[in-house]
Amino acid sequence: MLNVVFIITWLTDYCVLALGLASVQSIYSAYESNEVMLRDGLLSTLLWLACVSTVQLHVMWYFREQFYFVILGKNASIYKREYALSSVDWWFVVQTAVISMCAIVFLIKFQVVYFKQPESLYTIQTCVETLAWFYGTLIVRDLCLMQTFHRLMHHNAWWYDFHRVHHEVRRNSCFQLAYHIDIVDLFIESVGAVIVLWLAMYFGGWSSVRVPIYSLQLLALFDGGIHSVNPYSVLFWNPVLDWYMNANIAHGLHHSIGSKYFNLIPIHHLLHKGTREFDEVEYDRYMSSSLYCS
Repeated sequence: MLNVVFIITWLTDYCVLALGLASVQSIYSAYESNEVMLRDGLLSTLLWLACVSTVQLHVMWYFREQFYFVILGKNASIYKREYALSSVDWWFVVQTAVISMCAIVFLIKFQVVYFKQPESLYTIQTCVETLAWFYGTLIVRDLCLMQTFHRLMHHNAWWYDFHRVHHEVRRNSCFQLAYHIDIVDLFIESVGAVIVLWLAMYFGGWSSVRVPIYSLQLLALFDGGIHSVNPYSVLFWNPVLDWYMNANIAHGLHHSIGSKYFNLIPIHHLLHKGTREFDEVEYDRYMSSSLYCS
C-alpha cells in the first residue's frame, strides 16, 4: 500500500511542478508584450499577472494536499486529519502570498530575476541553473540563517516573539500552514536567503547575475512541502537526495518537539546510517500515524 502511495506521490509532485512552472511562465509572454509599458513605470499589468499566477498556484497546492489526505487515509497523522484550517490560518495564507507576490514583482521590475524564452525552458542548461540557485539558496539559508537566527529564536525570548506565530503550528502542520508565519520571520528565514546569496554574488564581482524565477518556484514548493501531510513529498527534485533525506519528517518533528531539528536540510540522514529510519519511527510516534511502523 505505502509503496503505491510513494509512487503516486512522486508522479503527482512532478506534475504539480510542471503545471506550476507553466503558470509562472505564462507571466513571461504577457510581460514581453507589455514591457514598454512596464519600463514607463506602470506596474498594474505585472501586478495583475503575478496575482493571477499566485492564485492559480495556491489553488493547485490546496487540491494537492487534499488529494494526499485521501490517498493516505487513516495512515496519516490523526492530528493532521482532524484539523480544519481556521479563518486565521487562511488570513496568513493570503498575507504571506501577497507579500511573496509583491517581492516577486519587485525582483522582476528591477531585473533581479529572469525568465527563459519558452523554447528554452525545458533545456538542460535551464535545469542546471534553476537547481543550482535552488540548492545554493537552501544551503545559504541553513548555514547563515537556520543555524543562527532560527536557533536564536528558540533560545531567546525576545527573538522567539518573531517566531512564535509559526509555532502555533504543531503536529497539525500541512502545506497551507507553512504560510502561518510572522512578517519579520518570513523575511529573515525565507526571503533573507535569496537576498544574502544575490548580494554575495553581486559584491563578489558578478554584478550582472540574475536569479531564475523557477528557483523561487522550487523554494515555495520546498517550504510548503516540508509541512505537508504527506511525508513522501518530493522536496529536492533529485531522486537520490529525496531517497536519502526526508526534510518533511525532520521538520515535522521540529514542530512537534521544538528544541531539535533546527536546519531544514536533514543532512544527518545522508551522513549517518539509520538516522532517517529512526526519525521515521519517531514521526509515527509523535504524529500518531502508521506510515512507517504500522
